[in-house]
Amino acid sequence: EAEAGSEGGSAGEGAATVSSWEESLVVRSWVNIEPDMEFRCFVAGGKMTAISQYRHLIHFPRLCANWSEGEGANLMRVLVDAFESGIKAKLEGCFSNDDYILDLTIELAPSQTIANILSSETLSSDVVQKVWVVEANPFFETTDGCLFSWAKDLDQILGLDEATPLEGRLTTAPKKGASSLIYEDWKRLMEGEDLTIPGPDWNAKHRAGGGGGGGERA
Repeated sequence: EAEAGSEGGSAGEGAATVSSWEESLVVRSWVNIEPDMEFRCFVAGGKMTAISQYRHLIHFPRLCANWSEGEGANLMRVLVDAFESGIKAKLEGCFSNDDYILDLTIELAPSQTIANILSSETLSSDVVQKVWVVEANPFFETTDGCLFSWAKDLDQILGLDEATPLEGRLTTAPKKGASSLIYEDWKRLMEGEDLTIPGPDWNAKHRAGGGGGGGERA
């Protein structure tokens, strides 16, 4: 414990006690996660009410082909089952009213790589290896709703829509004007432009006059 004295007084006068604390560093084993396999899941009162693909600006054919009942690996059911069978119990009582937002990700078999993302092939259920919890977020508007709007879809997020107790949303087609969302440097790289980072002798050459742009200064 440490004591801090008030300005102008002795160390003991008006002192505030600060409890000691310990810092911990937690390291996880590396897991390969595909960009289309991460999801934002809303939980209200301990019930999962809404699921959105996390990278919602992008259309992922593999995800869409394996999302719902009767569609390949039925990834929506995979997420719900993982939540109901283990995650829910571990988080019970950790948040006020059991309201929280989970980021979950599905680890696929090694046979599935980033090269398969654009494939519309349906997958068998055994391609799913494990569901991981990436993080838990506050149940507030400050947490991005992805494909759900805190203003327009609040009843769904809160689980008040009895007709649809759980809704999942995907980006089912490429968005118009999607290229405008890509950073300019990425566009140039995708178009084949050489964006090689200058080598260590770049500054020396330019200082020697190789870069142009003005003469020497006295």
